[in-house]
Amino acid sequence: MSREQAEEHEARIAGQMKLAVPFAEMKPSTVSEVYWIYSTRREVGYPKPTERSGKWILTGDAARIDKVWAKVKVDTEEGRLGDGPRSRPPSQTPRLPTPP
Repeated sequence: MSREQAEEHEARIAGQMKLAVPFAEMKPSTVSEVYWIYSTRREVGYPKPTERSGKWILTGDAARIDKVWAKVKVDTEEGRLGDGPRSRPPSQTPRLPTPP
């Protein structure tokens, strides 16, 4: 990814995060207004990402997502899990056809 592409990507994420702020305390299964909801660390100073960095992205059925997201959100806010995981509300998750 070029520097320009990386900057565009970061700007897009920042915009998505801003739109998602009103939904930050909601369960993913109750959100349909935004494509992602986010959690962020309360403390500053997390190391800058590198080419080997990863991210947490959660998708899945409503009951499982709500349960897992609650734990991930707290662990992120308290500095035990990464810098900014996100969850896609089940209403925004594409449905794949059931295999035969």
